[in-house]
Amino acid sequence: MFPGERYGVLKRVQNRYHGELNGYFLCDRGRFGSHFINSDQRIRHAGVRAQDGVFEANGASNAVAEAAKLVGTGAIGIGSPRASFEANYALKKLVGEERFCTGLGDDEATLIELALSIQREGGATTPSLTDVEAADAILILGEDVLNTAPRIALAVRQAVRAESFSMAEEAGIPNWQDAGVRGHAQRALSPLFIASVAATRLDDIASATLGSPPQDIARVGFAIAHAIDPTYAGADLALSVGGIDFSDQAIAALRSAKRPLIVSGTGTGDPDVLRAAANVAWALKAKGSDPALLLSPLEANSYGVALLGGGLSMGDALDAMAGGSAAVVMENDLYRRAGMQEVSAACIESRLLVLDSLETETAEHAAVLMPASTYAESTGTYVNYETRAQRFYQVFEPDNDIRPAWRWISDVAAALDSTGVGWANINDLVEECAAATHGALATISPASDYRVEGGTRIPRQPHRYSGRTAMRAQVSVHEPKATVDDETPFNYSMEGQNLGKQDGAAVPFVWSPGWNSNQSVFKFQQEVGGALLGGDPGALLVEPNSDSDDALRAVKFREIPDAFAASDGMLVVPAYAIFGSDELSNASWPIVQRMPAPFALLNVADANKLGVQAGAGVSGHGLGTSLEVVIDDRIPAGLVGIVQGLPGTHTMPTGRIELSVDSDFVPRPGGPPDVIVRG
Repeated sequence: MFPGERYGVLKRVQNRYHGELNGYFLCDRGRFGSHFINSDQRIRHAGVRAQDGVFEANGASNAVAEAAKLVGTGAIGIGSPRASFEANYALKKLVGEERFCTGLGDDEATLIELALSIQREGGATTPSLTDVEAADAILILGEDVLNTAPRIALAVRQAVRAESFSMAEEAGIPNWQDAGVRGHAQRALSPLFIASVAATRLDDIASATLGSPPQDIARVGFAIAHAIDPTYAGADLALSVGGIDFSDQAIAALRSAKRPLIVSGTGTGDPDVLRAAANVAWALKAKGSDPALLLSPLEANSYGVALLGGGLSMGDALDAMAGGSAAVVMENDLYRRAGMQEVSAACIESRLLVLDSLETETAEHAAVLMPASTYAESTGTYVNYETRAQRFYQVFEPDNDIRPAWRWISDVAAALDSTGVGWANINDLVEECAAATHGALATISPASDYRVEGGTRIPRQPHRYSGRTAMRAQVSVHEPKATVDDETPFNYSMEGQNLGKQDGAAVPFVWSPGWNSNQSVFKFQQEVGGALLGGDPGALLVEPNSDSDDALRAVKFREIPDAFAASDGMLVVPAYAIFGSDELSNASWPIVQRMPAPFALLNVADANKLGVQAGAGVSGHGLGTSLEVVIDDRIPAGLVGIVQGLPGTHTMPTGRIELSVDSDFVPRPGGPPDVIVRG
């Protein structure tokens, strides 16, 4: 995406075209979720907590000196799936691999490692979003993609239109004649099957849906795989309500498809769902099909930090902190990773160096606090669900003490006289990171010495960036010299050339004479709907194992979970909100205005048993707050869906929980919160 800044404030976000990924469309969470950069909750000054507990913002140099003392005691490091690959590498290098934690919660780390192992196994391609749109039959196992990965949800919606295009071609209607294509097809859609815990907002286009607990969803997946290829382990669906009919329809559609797609992810929190999804895809491959398997993580760099790895789990890290070890926590709120009591106990016993962009509950425990740059104020790399590494570039210079987390780490290392730790600029860090981990990291974008025609740099500012002299007139009428950027090919000015022919990763904006909007992107493409002139950026970090074969894959996952059985209490399953569950965007004011109140999804029968209606409040041990009841038609009896990530909530309890009515609960006023524009 293209973030746009003026006067040091993020003003807008526009879609950045990528032929293999988002194409011409950006989801609302992506477009409106970046205003956390302007948030009043931003940490802007470095400081140290004094003996009386008062935080003193006494300058960056003092903070670095105190941080060096803290790290010098043998601190552990806790990274983050929302920090860049380079920042995580820098922290790992500072504390050592055996004392580094990726920052993923224990359950999430297990799921991400499993997903990566499945991708390495091969047997099914990991699709780009363009590939998703080309699928002719789709099975979604467990994942509520609209709330966890909304751009994937749009690609699925586009994919089910494949049948309408086939019908239009037979009738001689060109694909560009949208009204004709839709009118001729009426409601004809390609097959889509959704097995989920609760209702989703893709149900309206699904051929069949199934509401089941995670373990039963996994059993359905295993049964489908076994029916396609009997060498794969199967499951008896006799006790699964609706499971047999659902699986029969899905099996028939997947068998006849040329480009079947299986979608799952870490959202259910159940590794058996991922294993079942893999088995379905591999069984299709064994029978001569060309399947794709998409396993979606929950955060921007979950795969990246997992590929980096570390010697400590989150549980190990918290145990070390509780034992008195100092810790460096980078861009991570630990209260989102483990139980509230466990995290609080660890933070109280430990001395923390916290590097973050926003105030968090973890930052409140900091002995030393350092303000970290956001993605718009720094340069780095994220790794997406394909394991595609993509470079992001600094858009504008931050104010006060804000600087990239890796640079703070480099300064601390210099204060410690650490040998082999420290980098003069981001290029040095990227080169070292690539040499130590994945060589492709050094090739995904041009280096700082890259120049376009005539040996010129690339401008960050468009030609119509006016009023530069007036920007600082309240300070001085003399316009200062623009900062010279030695780390990227860009200028902090409008000087230079943005012809569109440069490397695809180095396009700062799109503009063409007569096209004063983002619609001018076609001038920067090889063809309409095709790749950028300089190529679509990014490189895959995980290559499938070419030695793996169908016989080995068939015996890889053979342990089938037991069917769900009702018991005392209610089984807790995660639920998500497109506006609110993401950690950073829920500090963005357009998202805040549209976040739902923390909620619990209940079956009608369970709600009646509790004596509650929609809008009432329920509480339970470990929830930390009362939740608003939302009645869901799909969620099975005996399950409660607890929303994840909303402000005021913590990590959900695991296993079963006893709910009780909160008679003092006051529901949130107003209508549906998840509407960006009303017409």
